Amino acid sequence: MKKLFTFFLFVVISTFALAQPTTPDPANAAVGVGVIHDFSWTWGSTADRIQFSTSSNMASPTVYTINPAANAYTNTTPLLNGVTYYWQVSADAGVTWAPVVPFSFTTVPPAVPYLSSPSNLSVVSAELLTFSWSTGVPGIEYILEVSTDSDMDPLVGAATTTTADTYVTLNTSIFNQGTSYWWRVTSKVAGVGGAIINYSNVWRFDMAGLPTAIASYPTGGVSIYNNPPSLYWYQLSYNTKVTSYNVRYSKISTSYTVPLGTTTADEGYFNTASTNWFTTIPFALTPGATYYWQVVPVAGVTEGLTWSSEQSFVVYGTYTFLVCYPIYPVLGASVQAEPTFYWTTNTYAPVLFFELEINNLPDFSGGSTLTVTDISATSYTLTPTNITTLNPTLGGTYYWRVKGRMTSTGLYGPVSTAGSFIYPSTVNAAATAPVPTISGPTSGSVIFVTNPTLTWSASYTEPIQYQVLYSTSPALTAGQLSTPVVLPAAAPWLNTTSFVLTGLTPGATYYWQVRSRITTVGAGSESAWSTLGYFTLSPGAASVVPLAGSPINGYPINN
Repeated sequence: MKKLFTFFLFVVISTFALAQPTTPDPANAAVGVGVIHDFSWTWGSTADRIQFSTSSNMASPTVYTINPAANAYTNTTPLLNGVTYYWQVSADAGVTWAPVVPFSFTTVPPAVPYLSSPSNLSVVSAELLTFSWSTGVPGIEYILEVSTDSDMDPLVGAATTTTADTYVTLNTSIFNQGTSYWWRVTSKVAGVGGAIINYSNVWRFDMAGLPTAIASYPTGGVSIYNNPPSLYWYQLSYNTKVTSYNVRYSKISTSYTVPLGTTTADEGYFNTASTNWFTTIPFALTPGATYYWQVVPVAGVTEGLTWSSEQSFVVYGTYTFLVCYPIYPVLGASVQAEPTFYWTTNTYAPVLFFELEINNLPDFSGGSTLTVTDISATSYTLTPTNITTLNPTLGGTYYWRVKGRMTSTGLYGPVSTAGSFIYPSTVNAAATAPVPTISGPTSGSVIFVTNPTLTWSASYTEPIQYQVLYSTSPALTAGQLSTPVVLPAAAPWLNTTSFVLTGLTPGATYYWQVRSRITTVGAGSESAWSTLGYFTLSPGAASVVPLAGSPINGYPINN
């Protein structure tokens, strides 16, 4: 009987010893296991305990209760990185543990972020910059830090970002052109206040400076015949950050003193508000003077670090170069009670200044005279105050002339020949159709579409209609365009204060004017034609400037 009991006890003990967990996850001796892991195994028993130790003999293990009992467990406390762990499970509250020889695994190395892009010492010029790195460790977060100093102090606040991804894309507008930056990535436990795990290396990248523009025309003291002149340049590299250019000019070499946004006849400093490689100085320059100029790219409001090399040109002529030509009224034309005078000049400038003189004698020596100064358009309508000053005789003949200058101060050019007109013999106090005021395109502007919309305005108490004329020639006859594309007889009367032109030629300059009539009266109630507006249809951004060769500049022709 005693032998039988001993055999039975041996069988029981041997049976328990053979009932060991199998198919462990992680597999026995696995490496690269996460610090948080879903542990599982196959076992004939159901475990209620699991223990981990860094010692193969399970010295000083950490024991966790599996509740409810199961053959799976996920640790909530992260294990240490780069450490070999041993583990066992128990089905009897820790009295016995299985397997007899513990399973083992090694956790992932410490979560050191390995930087990838932008590569160390790279030069960045793109609009967007993607920072990327890797660790191979899931479930953690990262802090991207960028600084202007290699010790990462101070940080660029706009670039400091916490993310669960292994990349961050930023707009490079937050970085300064031509500046060096250092960056690193810190790994941390996910969540607010999560502990820092490790730091990456520190890498550097450089923001490309804006390209240097190269002035191409006018250069080398060349004489230019358009005033104000157009300036042209190019650049050898492309940078998406260039949004416009700053241009400065001066009568004194290397002396540029006025603030941005200033343009005078002597010196200027302005922004082109365009990425085009050309611009026109927005102010007439002094004829006969030598000017120096430079250009620099701009990114937003940030000016490039390097200006183009200084170039020079000479403005052709003297102050007498500007000559005015009366257009209307001339040759004794009858006018309205408050007539409009029109003239043209032998040169173009965005702003010219004129003086209009009216007299009752052809030699302008009479007592009935009117002088209007600082007119900034090539037309002028007499005001009631002007009429009071002139005090014209009804039905009387009067003479007018005009002279101009290219700057707001200084000497005028020669006076024009005189035009004559007859003041009305009676003045009708009844309302007449108003002369429209043109609004846009603004005179002298460059239009980049082939179907521009003309706009104007007029104020009147009754309904009025409008008629538009346009031409490639500014010549006027009795105040009306001499060679309009569509004659007045065929031009439609419009009920709106706008009109879309079509079929225009790129590169051509167009002149236009508009008049009104009282709708209820119709024919016979037309106003005088408005002043001329003009604009140029852009031919495209080309810096090729044709220069007159011969004959030019008063050169005598003998055959």
